[in-house]
Amino acid sequence: RISRGALCVEVGLLETTIAGGTKIGFRSGRTAGETLSPPPLEVEALDQGSAGRADLRRVAGSYFRVYGKYPDGLVKEENRELAAGEKGRRTRSPALLPRPLPPDTQESASSAPASWEEVLDIYREQDRLLVERVKRRCAKEKTPFIAFDLERLMENYRLLSRGLYRARVFFPVKCNDHPGILELLASWGSGFEVASWAEARTLLDMGVEPERIIFGSPVKVGEHVAAAYREGINLYAFDSHEEVRKLAANAPGCQVYLRLSTPEVGESIFPLSGKFGAPPGDALHLLRAAEEAGLRPVGLSFHVGSQCLDPSSWWIALATTASVWREACREGFDLSVLNIGGGFPVTYREPVLEKEVFVSSVNFALRSHFQKMPRLIVEPGRAMVGDVAVMVATVIGKARRAGTEWLYIDAGIYQGLVEAMQEKERFSYRVFAEGRGPLRRYNVGGPTCDSADVVARGAVLPELECGDRLYIMSAGAYTNVCATAFNGFEPPRVLLMSG
Repeated sequence: RISRGALCVEVGLLETTIAGGTKIGFRSGRTAGETLSPPPLEVEALDQGSAGRADLRRVAGSYFRVYGKYPDGLVKEENRELAAGEKGRRTRSPALLPRPLPPDTQESASSAPASWEEVLDIYREQDRLLVERVKRRCAKEKTPFIAFDLERLMENYRLLSRGLYRARVFFPVKCNDHPGILELLASWGSGFEVASWAEARTLLDMGVEPERIIFGSPVKVGEHVAAAYREGINLYAFDSHEEVRKLAANAPGCQVYLRLSTPEVGESIFPLSGKFGAPPGDALHLLRAAEEAGLRPVGLSFHVGSQCLDPSSWWIALATTASVWREACREGFDLSVLNIGGGFPVTYREPVLEKEVFVSSVNFALRSHFQKMPRLIVEPGRAMVGDVAVMVATVIGKARRAGTEWLYIDAGIYQGLVEAMQEKERFSYRVFAEGRGPLRRYNVGGPTCDSADVVARGAVLPELECGDRLYIMSAGAYTNVCATAFNGFEPPRVLLMSG
């Protein structure tokens, strides 16, 4: 049995050693630029090895290449052309696609990165291209603002909607609720996951059909449920007896899916299982309680945690969920919906594996654990919008304090960069700037009087002066949606680049 550490990549022939010492080969005929629909994978045991779990950084550094440039675009407050439908769409750029390598040249091929440092350089090159585009199109815009690259957003949507096996995307509105983003995703056919009536009402007012909205929060406000149910929203998550009673009272006869708590493997920057999810051992009891209350249990769900860095986390979660699924079916429950949540990571200060690796790993785990494939729901938030935007801020002050160089900018944790405060040891935004002076190591602080308002620590930047611009990368997720006007500093404006 393949255990934690299994990795499946749809790029030619790749061999990796998994826990237990068995070497596995993954074959696929896909090449760069071809369709993102996952082809069938042929899996075979090659031989016995002595090594343990594959080092994911070594895999990324040895076998993956990112290449290609993005087309230029225009700055628009709203993207009416793309939102209207097919008009304005482009063929997917080859950027972000892995390049297949012959099996005998994986370690030595000069076309592939040979070290993790080179992978980091590639990500920096992608960032440079995005920054250059923002500079050309937004040079006269007043800071702070967040510029979204809609070409990249389209690439992410195509990968996540077509790459995962028969999955339907339900974008979590909490990740980014800007009307232009939501309208664009809706025009491409995306569904949406909401946690409140306000989020649901926003979508309904845009013309999104109730059938394309699910109420995915495990803990809900009863009045919000009743309002959503009256408008035709009929699929809800639950994870406790209290939620069963709440749903039975406010949405009688609705369809429900049980959210499970899955094992934490320590690879999620923002873990969720401690706050949400029923223990697998309680699953049958809760499903029976829902059925007895007049609800219609139709499936299961889980979430590995936000910004999950290890593809094998989905293997473990799917193994747990599949076991509950089989037991529930034996007990007579007619389950058809499997919601695997989100959690796919994007690069912040430290690079991560490409999205294709996580997509392939999930596909492999699904085929391994489910004989009959359920109706698959995926809720990619950060992976959809996180790496398609850059926040632009202006240096408003500088100082040297206790031997540390400080820069102060006109955007901080209260202007949308709140995640910099949540996980200081494991999470940090990447910041870039142009300058001809010597490189220095800076702490970058926001404009408010709160001492916790620090965006990045130890950032390596050229010497900067007041009035210079700073570019904060991967600023598309949980930024503008979390921004406030604390201390009198206005939230950043949102600009959508298309064309």
